[in-house]
Amino acid sequence: MNKRIRIIISTLLLFGKFLMLASNTEINNLPIANSWILSTEQSIVDNHSFNVISNPAMLGIDTKIDYLLEYNRLFYYAQTSYDNIGFLIGKSKVGIVINRFSSGQISVRDIDGVETNQTIEYSLTTLNFAAATELTSFNKQNKLFAGITGSMNWEKINIETKSYNVNIGLLYNYEGQNNSFVKTIRVGTVVKGITSKDNVVYHCGSLIKLSYLSIISGYENNFVNKENGKIKIGLLFELPLPYLSVQNISLGLGYMWGEQNKYISQTTTGIIIKFDNIIFSYSYAVHEYIGYINNVQIGIEL
Repeated sequence: MNKRIRIIISTLLLFGKFLMLASNTEINNLPIANSWILSTEQSIVDNHSFNVISNPAMLGIDTKIDYLLEYNRLFYYAQTSYDNIGFLIGKSKVGIVINRFSSGQISVRDIDGVETNQTIEYSLTTLNFAAATELTSFNKQNKLFAGITGSMNWEKINIETKSYNVNIGLLYNYEGQNNSFVKTIRVGTVVKGITSKDNVVYHCGSLIKLSYLSIISGYENNFVNKENGKIKIGLLFELPLPYLSVQNISLGLGYMWGEQNKYISQTTTGIIIKFDNIIFSYSYAVHEYIGYINNVQIGIEL
């Protein structure tokens, strides 16, 4: 194949990857934080402040955290960046997240593949605010929560455009007694991009925590284009260390595959370390199309 043609094709494919990952709809559906560790499931995995953009109903679960400031960064491809800053007010069950995706500066080439000394950058910045409430309490152990997220998006490629988005989540949570074998049972669902009409995505999932082992399963699809169905499974093993400065270490493993498209698959793994006032996590994923993905998160309790 002619070298110039290869250059043009590779440039188009590269920019196509950026747009695929960063479109207005998709960025509101990107997995984040602990979701990356556990098969990218978002409806029932606790992402702390980043529940704002995964499942806002998760903010309703009782927590000992008063205030939490977090930073999350996704390392994806070349100059591409996806940064998130989250702030959680645990007792009030509200959170704020600011995220920004950028393709970085991409050189523009002419039809012959020669650089024109011009560059282009695609960026999307989103301000997200979420709140949750307890709908009903069957008893101290069984509770039902609901949450809603409102997002304002600034998208820029040549000109800047503004748009709005809404996510709604629902969550049932059971907490067992301290001496019970079944620690937690959780079932949740979240609908994302309600204002997008043709691109509304829904997630539903379940979690069962047996002693120190959590078993996660989930399903994701688009209401209109149902060929995008994804099935997810994950395991999370928590090792408590009460006599050290590290409170606990959690190790996760997950796998996702396409329901109808056998070429969509992703393997995920990672670690979560909880200190007295600091939370750190690292996750690593191998995607069928995107390739290698690294995700780092750090949180500080205030």
